[in-house]
Amino acid sequence: MTLFSKLSDSVDKALELPISPERKELLGLLIDFIQEKINQGEMVNLNFICTHNSRRSQFSQIWAQTAADYYGIPANCYSGGVEVTAFNERAVDSIMRAGFDVIPTDTSDNPRYHILHSRGADQFWHFPKPMMILPMTLKILQLS
Repeated sequence: MTLFSKLSDSVDKALELPISPERKELLGLLIDFIQEKINQGEMVNLNFICTHNSRRSQFSQIWAQTAADYYGIPANCYSGGVEVTAFNERAVDSIMRAGFDVIPTDTSDNPRYHILHSRGADQFWHFPKPMMILPMTLKILQLS
């Protein structure tokens, strides 16, 4: 898979940024979880949650899905929030500046978008949505 040129440049710049030892330790928990799923032949499902699902969780979903696709990790990445709000316009502009192809599919108060990271890649839907609370045991990994 070849990322769009501008997006590839953004990734190259991000890879040069330092990561603190504390952050690496926290990320190690996520890496272990993902590796365990891969070793068991299971799909990796990641759901990023924040209050409004208008910026941070959306960025996390987009970048995580992009990284998974780039590195060939079988993953489904999602985002959600406890309140329904539209994808922040500045956040949409930010991912476009980073090099993603963003295609609005409607003009409602809470528009949906197709987001692409490379030619020929599967589009993934992106729109703010409330988090559903399901009656099951959840394994929560908080990386704050």
